[in-house]
Amino acid sequence: MFPMYEKSKRELTQDEINGVNALYGPKAPIAIEGDALFCSNGVYGLPQFSSSKPIQWNVTPSNVVSITNYGSNGIKLDKINSGTVNLTASICGNILASKTITVGTPKPEGISGLIDGQQFCAPGYYTFSVAPVVSGINYEWYGGSGTIVSGQGTSSIMISMGQVNSSPQTFTLAVNAKYPCGDSEFFTANGVVLNCQSNSETLSVYPNPTSNYVILQNTNSYKKVLVMDMNGIIIYQKNLNQEASINLDVSNFGDGLYTILLLDGSKKVQRKIEVKH
Repeated sequence: MFPMYEKSKRELTQDEINGVNALYGPKAPIAIEGDALFCSNGVYGLPQFSSSKPIQWNVTPSNVVSITNYGSNGIKLDKINSGTVNLTASICGNILASKTITVGTPKPEGISGLIDGQQFCAPGYYTFSVAPVVSGINYEWYGGSGTIVSGQGTSSIMISMGQVNSSPQTFTLAVNAKYPCGDSEFFTANGVVLNCQSNSETLSVYPNPTSNYVILQNTNSYKKVLVMDMNGIIIYQKNLNQEASINLDVSNFGDGLYTILLLDGSKKVQRKIEVKH
């Protein structure tokens, strides 16, 4: 679709558009004006755009808002349900501009780092987050059997999982978003906490904190060693063959806390290390 001179009935050809752009620079991108979030209704338009042809407005999904014409080239959206919509403006099927709008108090759509049924070792530290629905709002978290050690009020938290008396144990994490209109419903997900701490105190790990390596002493009774990061992701694993000690290179690990887990069937022992470069 070619633009038109304001007082002309003729559309510019592409060669004419290229000539104008060469002399004065390209035209600024068209943008839909209006709030990115509203509680009950909002008005949107293209006041900087002029055309002899009507603008077609479309909003998806269609069950969140109703849409009515407003002024010469604008529309009004009224809330039906809380949610997030995509508003587009087009002429003759060609999209001019689009805008994502948050309506009411939609709840977060998922928790990164926690899928229903996912297993976690305790004791341990884990990080969870949500994709921000809209910038500038706070989030409220409930950690169930875990303790929130940092991030409350933000979109990302760190939780400490204490040793559990019975294993496995259900772990429920819940989060809601706090909008100017009010609080959203909570999104919840459930995990499973396993007791990974054995009664054996013979394993020693040093130096800790460390920057280059750690030595695991008295490992001859274990068959496998795992290292997990703060998100519970295994970043290192090795099968053991009755080695009495292991020299573990951590020089390529980023700064932070890591969990070392030694396994032998049902027998497990866990230690925390801190890497500081």
